[in-house]
Amino acid sequence: MEGNRRIKKKRRNFASYLKHERYQGKRNLFGRGTHIDEETYNYLLRVMGVNISNFETEEDREIFIDNVFEEMAGKEKNILCNQVGSRAIEMFLPWASDEILLRFTCILSEDLRKMCLDGFGSHVLQQLVFVVSARLQKTQSSSPETNASQESQSSGPDISMRFKIWLQQVGQFVVNNLDEFVWDCYANHVIRTVLECFSGLPRGSTSKQKKEGHLEWLPDPEFTPSPVGEGFSLVQQCGCRILQMPEVFDYVNTNLVSGLLQTILLAVRKVDSQLCTKIIRHLLDYCILNESQAAARLMEVMISVAKRKTFRIIYIRCFKFKLQPLSLAPDANFCVQSLIKHCKTIDEFEEIFEELLPNFEELMHHNRHGVLVALGQSCQRLRCKQKEFFMQLQAAFHCVERERQVLFPLLVVHWVDYETWSMTTRNENADLPVTLPGSLLIQTLLSFNEPIKIIKALLEMDSKHLLKLLCDRHGSHIGDAFLGSKVVGEKQKTKLFMKLQGSYVALVTSTSGSRVLDKIWLWASLKSKKFILKELAASEDVVRSVKTGNVFSEIHGLAVFKRNPDNWEENQKRKERAEKLFADIIDP
Repeated sequence: MEGNRRIKKKRRNFASYLKHERYQGKRNLFGRGTHIDEETYNYLLRVMGVNISNFETEEDREIFIDNVFEEMAGKEKNILCNQVGSRAIEMFLPWASDEILLRFTCILSEDLRKMCLDGFGSHVLQQLVFVVSARLQKTQSSSPETNASQESQSSGPDISMRFKIWLQQVGQFVVNNLDEFVWDCYANHVIRTVLECFSGLPRGSTSKQKKEGHLEWLPDPEFTPSPVGEGFSLVQQCGCRILQMPEVFDYVNTNLVSGLLQTILLAVRKVDSQLCTKIIRHLLDYCILNESQAAARLMEVMISVAKRKTFRIIYIRCFKFKLQPLSLAPDANFCVQSLIKHCKTIDEFEEIFEELLPNFEELMHHNRHGVLVALGQSCQRLRCKQKEFFMQLQAAFHCVERERQVLFPLLVVHWVDYETWSMTTRNENADLPVTLPGSLLIQTLLSFNEPIKIIKALLEMDSKHLLKLLCDRHGSHIGDAFLGSKVVGEKQKTKLFMKLQGSYVALVTSTSGSRVLDKIWLWASLKSKKFILKELAASEDVVRSVKTGNVFSEIHGLAVFKRNPDNWEENQKRKERAEKLFADIIDP
């Protein structure tokens, strides 16, 4: 659902962009950058408005793309340095044939310096580097038979070799001009793209930001092979060159330099781990937390790529005895989260945990959700300090007393202490939202070694509150965790099933609640499934009036059950036998 919303928003924004550019064209403003004539400008806007995915066949799409680039023939230099033209070329390059890509490599090679420094041409250069690298990687990873068929359709080996030569040329050029390009906004991003492609990093590795403004790092992102034979060597050269530029390290608090250094660290770590360690230790003299958001992001990367010894040095020099103020700082708290997540040894984690333990309530009141979630997840991952974490969390939310403990899950998911909850519940119109961090914390607690207290609190929760929680987009994942947890016993799952009796219509008619019902169905015995369908059949009109209810009814045969329960039961048994037989074949 979230992905669909993002796609729709992106399409709306793009439609607004095209509308704005058409309006600008009527005012005889044909995009910034180099001048293009009105006819070309309007043509580019028309083809950009075509949805490429709507073509019925690949052949139709290829003809369309070929025609677009044919219209640009002889005018490429002007178009790619124009605001609208640059965007159009970027959009269509991934669909272009090898011959068209080769044509653009020749055009851009005529003046690489200008293309690197141009505000619009640099974007085309980045896209071309990425697309050519992807084509080469696809060729390298495909089977010999596939390669042979591709080569028979075009001058395959010759084009691949020319692509490699061009990539080497671009890579060597940006490395040779590193001392100049570091300071230019556009050329700086060209360097990043080259490093990402040459090291096999996913594109935009230092641009994946959450709404809070910090970087989201995978512990060990997958690297694909370098498309260029000398690719790893060029990455090493770049790492060595940056160490010989002391003036760069004075600007680690700027977004431009910080972003480049992040990319260099991520690229170098798989190519030359010793060089990566050398760069990190050099950076420790310059990267000061709490100075800027850029420095905090750089520190996150340093933590994520550091080896165990270097990680220890980072912890001692930058975090030890400073965790309390850093965990409350707007930007540095993300570094604390990264430190906790990448902590590999129990001893180190216990040091961090003990330093932060007295500050749980302060972290809660300052809404530093991420630090508490990271601590909980590391307690679960390293199998230590789980009891202490749970007890301190109860104290932070002011529900240590026995009569308050039943409210603990509600307080956590709504991220309020007991006093705030009491004041809010007096107001009948008050409606506290379920928070994502609160939901993540409860899910983490359910995977602890001994989650009996949190299980008991969930099962003793008021049915109205439980139903509201399970029908929430964040809270529904707690139901998934409860039913999917290996440490939650069958008796507790049965108690949850019984507690939800009378609520299955409400669950199935909710988008998020229907997901929980799907999980319950997977766990349920045949007798329990019959009970669910019996309850739904009594309100079939209500169930079928909602899309989620209608889908559930069709999949699980509500109409068949209502008409002939015995027939439904026989079909269900046959289906379960087939699934068991298939499972035995797949995993004997």
